[in-house]
Amino acid sequence: MKIFGYIMIHYGSEYLDACIRSIDPFVDQINILYSPKSSHRVAPVGAVCPDTRDTLRGIAKAASNKIVWHNVLGATAEHAHLAHAFYHAGDCDLMLRMDADEVWEPNSLQNCIDQAVNIDSMYIGIIGFVNFWRSFDHVVLDRFGPLRIHNMKSKNKTAAMIDGTIYHFGYAINEATMNYKLAIHGHKDEWRADWLDRWLAWTPETVGENWHPCTDAYWHTVEPFDKTILPDYLKTHPYYNVPIIR
Repeated sequence: MKIFGYIMIHYGSEYLDACIRSIDPFVDQINILYSPKSSHRVAPVGAVCPDTRDTLRGIAKAASNKIVWHNVLGATAEHAHLAHAFYHAGDCDLMLRMDADEVWEPNSLQNCIDQAVNIDSMYIGIIGFVNFWRSFDHVVLDRFGPLRIHNMKSKNKTAAMIDGTIYHFGYAINEATMNYKLAIHGHKDEWRADWLDRWLAWTPETVGENWHPCTDAYWHTVEPFDKTILPDYLKTHPYYNVPIIR
């Protein structure tokens, strides 16, 4: 069975190394689809991307010898960026889709691969994201199911859902990265006006609820997390022992 990974990236140096290392043992090739401009929305004047192409490429090449780097030019929407993944899919059986701030739990990834190869769906969502909040010590949880596996042997475009564990660090980033993320985010128009202030002011002692930036349906509480169960390469991450990432 041939498995490819792909990562659509414009910025994301903080967790790119861990993201790649989490899938490296399971895949034959890792396609990095780099866009020099955001494919979600145009950054406003004055917004400066925190990462350069050379920085991201250096991290990727150091993390795995399976990297194939693709420069994606002119992708002005997420679906146009995503289309390059399928263009470079070749004859693979499965594709693992990753964002640069996501890290698979290894046993869960193997279990999901074993399931996905037998699922008649090209689009397989993973329910069970662990969303880290301001540090490696706290998380917010939900039951969303982002599409993260594509069974390329299936023609069925009806999405299937399976349980899995992906560690998501999109809310455990530094303040400069968060400001840029908000400037270009595809759901920017849905974000609560006071959310960034709440995120910045949060401490483990903060009393409050409804921490999701766009809905009251999830993230009612911020919960403690035992970071000692994380993969070893995350235990050497610069943020591992940082109480609040700034």
